[in-house]
Amino acid sequence: MTGAAVVAVGRPVIVSPETQVVKLGESPKGVDLGDVPSAVEVQGKAAPPEQPVAAKPEVPAVQPIAEATARSASFTCSVDKNGQPLGIRVEYVRDKCIVLAVTSGLIPAWNNANPDKAVRPGDCISQVNGEAVSGAQAADKLAQSAGKVELLLERPQELRIPIQVGEVLGIKVSELLEGFGVEVTEVKQDGQIPSFNKDKQLAVRPSDRIVAVNGKQASSSELFEMVAASSCQELLVYTYS
Repeated sequence: MTGAAVVAVGRPVIVSPETQVVKLGESPKGVDLGDVPSAVEVQGKAAPPEQPVAAKPEVPAVQPIAEATARSASFTCSVDKNGQPLGIRVEYVRDKCIVLAVTSGLIPAWNNANPDKAVRPGDCISQVNGEAVSGAQAADKLAQSAGKVELLLERPQELRIPIQVGEVLGIKVSELLEGFGVEVTEVKQDGQIPSFNKDKQLAVRPSDRIVAVNGKQASSSELFEMVAASSCQELLVYTYS
């Protein structure tokens, strides 16, 4: 394995208890999967065990597809805040603000009334009240909003990618501290994922998320270990525009 790196981070910061906006910061661990790893290592040493956390992020049940021909669909969710909690927990890393969990409040009520436009973990918030936002901007807008709140969300497309054991993946991934899935931070020129991407309208890109390995969904730290293991045979990827 080459290019493993570690970035020290603190615990997530709650920007606003009411909206439950979670700041994740940078990834605590990154691994370069340009080579076939036998174990996850950090700066030449075995990675330290994860510290226990109070709760793990919700990972939704998914119905993966082998290949898709269209980019992700967008939809609008509109609620009147009026002093009530939105009822979602989000993460923001770089340019993405992604729904981490749906809790209790206005958006769960919206989901019940609008099942075809239900907000789900993995959805990406791209506009708040008609204003294009990304990453921390979206989280700040959610924390500061009052009255009517209109969200434009992107539903990710799902890719199930078969992996040949023993051959390089050709991507770099990072664990997200209590985040949603494992983030793809780089797609290289050579490897199984770059080969999968060729001549496809829907392809794996940086900022996409690996949400299951070998059919198993788990926390970010667990998925990170599974992606890096030599027994990885299938990836389920959420891909965004």
